[in-house]
Amino acid sequence: MSAGAHFNPASNPHAGPLDQARHNGDLGNIEIGPEGKGHLELVDDLVTVKPGPTSVVGKSIIFHEQTDDLKTQPAGNSGARLGCGVIQ
Repeated sequence: MSAGAHFNPASNPHAGPLDQARHNGDLGNIEIGPEGKGHLELVDDLVTVKPGPTSVVGKSIIFHEQTDDLKTQPAGNSGARLGCGVIQ
């Protein structure tokens, strides 16, 4: 929980990665296999690595235990946080 809330500088509701009105940090679901590996590749115009209010540098990426339904507030009914990492 020390990673804080979802990255949401525009104060939008939780939604899916294809919705423009969403938390900037709502990147969708990734399937992690039994060996603990997964792959997600996406382009997102609501985040940047350049300095500014939408920069994700120094923010955390969080993996939840369940599938995000992309609508329930505030975190998609996705269950507990299982792991995280800091974006450098």
